[in-house]
Amino acid sequence: MKLYLIDALGPFVDEKNPPHNWSTTPLYDEEGIIHHHERIIARFERFIERISALGYNAISIDDLPHLVTLDIYPEALQEKLCEYKKLYTELFALATRHNIKVFVNFDVMYFNQEIERYTKGSHKKIIHIIERSLTHLFEEYAVAGIITRVGECDGIDREGAFKSRLTIKNAKQARMYLKKLLPLFEKHDKTWIFRTWSVGAYRIGDMIWNRKTFTEVFKGIKSNSLVISIKYGETDFFRNLELNPLFETHGYHLIIELQTRREYDGFGELPFYTGWDYEKYYQALKNNPHLVGIFVWCMTGGWRKSNRVTFLENSSPWVELNTISTLEIFKGRKTAEQCIVDFFGNEKMIEYLKQYNAVSKEIMYQDNEPVLYFRKLRVPPLLWIFWDNITINSFIKSYFSVIINDTVDLSEQDIRELHLLGQSCDVPRNTFITDTLFILYFCRKALESKITLEELHKKVAEYDKKYPGFFKFSISKTLDTKRAALMLRTLIRRDKKYRFIDSALLNRFYLFPIVRLLLAINKKYLPGFVGTQAMPFKTLLK
Repeated sequence: MKLYLIDALGPFVDEKNPPHNWSTTPLYDEEGIIHHHERIIARFERFIERISALGYNAISIDDLPHLVTLDIYPEALQEKLCEYKKLYTELFALATRHNIKVFVNFDVMYFNQEIERYTKGSHKKIIHIIERSLTHLFEEYAVAGIITRVGECDGIDREGAFKSRLTIKNAKQARMYLKKLLPLFEKHDKTWIFRTWSVGAYRIGDMIWNRKTFTEVFKGIKSNSLVISIKYGETDFFRNLELNPLFETHGYHLIIELQTRREYDGFGELPFYTGWDYEKYYQALKNNPHLVGIFVWCMTGGWRKSNRVTFLENSSPWVELNTISTLEIFKGRKTAEQCIVDFFGNEKMIEYLKQYNAVSKEIMYQDNEPVLYFRKLRVPPLLWIFWDNITINSFIKSYFSVIINDTVDLSEQDIRELHLLGQSCDVPRNTFITDTLFILYFCRKALESKITLEELHKKVAEYDKKYPGFFKFSISKTLDTKRAALMLRTLIRRDKKYRFIDSALLNRFYLFPIVRLLLAINKKYLPGFVGTQAMPFKTLLK
């Protein structure tokens, strides 16, 4: 492997007013960015020095539309983009001085009024905009290449001069973009990192797990400028996933995506250690001649306010441990357990992290969970906890009783014993960690009908008073599973193969009205964050 890539979102974040959306740099606060050049540069240099010393040799940074100026833009926007150019020129020079390669992110495709007016939905004209932008980027900046996201776009809460939306909707279109644009990368000796991640929208939405779609996109496309980026599992960054079988693909340069600031495990506030999982992936991949590197997310991903900025202000020890150990493991220098001892200087932390991982997994996840699919999306193994949202409703209850049929094999004493072990290891914020495990435990017990919803509401009120806003709880007053169970049996399948119903009924023409009807019957089937965070729900049904 030769590419050790890490996201550089942190230096842009104002820890006094952190963004909700961690999927992209908060460039929507454009005036704030422009008036804090010196601060961003100073923090960027500290970050670069740290990751360079660790052994990372490349960064990902947002984003292409803010780095290039087109003559179709109004004068005010062009002036603003010139200010960005001054900032990024200095940032990229800093990276170059530390031998750090720069890769620029962008969604295919981003729009504003002028781009809309020019392209009018034409793929040919969209490609022309991208060609002009990339040519400008490659000629004006010291960059190694770009990273594209085609299967997800800006969330509902995204603001600013540009906003992306899903443009590539099938394999044929993806191939057209690749064939049209790769010669430009080859001409300028740049690298295109093409991400296969998708939220399941449109026909291309199963590219992350469906070998047929993957092959339709990439078959016959050979270029040393192309690197295909794949998440370690067939879905988002959840625990205990088997390695994505697409890493067995031959004939392409591949890179594996790994997240160290875990968006479904507390955003760095909770001590989930990735080392043991990532060590398994490394052992499976270390002799793979097609794997050219790793892509580590130390800040990126998810929706939540947090003032912890990795390797900078109020950095999380758990994220730093994960970020350092990931590199050490994939460079073949240390084992997962050696990394723990070297980081904390305390061998007892191995036992603590093992017990925390086991206890939290038993509470949050399910034993022997089946692999499930909904249309073109592999169903996440964690549904009732999503980012900072905890949802207890009829849908989630039915999911556990009908699909999973699993109960927690854990007692309150197990959590107390973990707390005592944490005390002996001087674990930071040990009481908070214990209290959080307890509230998750009681939520899970309510899903299993082991405690009443009235009891749960009291415990939630106590937790929320002690740690206001850490979780957003959406707990129904009653749990009626009959209607939700019928919906689940219809929507979810246990096989990768598509059923007749998936194409005949579960499509954009029929599914969206059906879901709207079901939500009209019971609006609390979906958690409260749907419609306010991430992509619009109706887009996911296309």
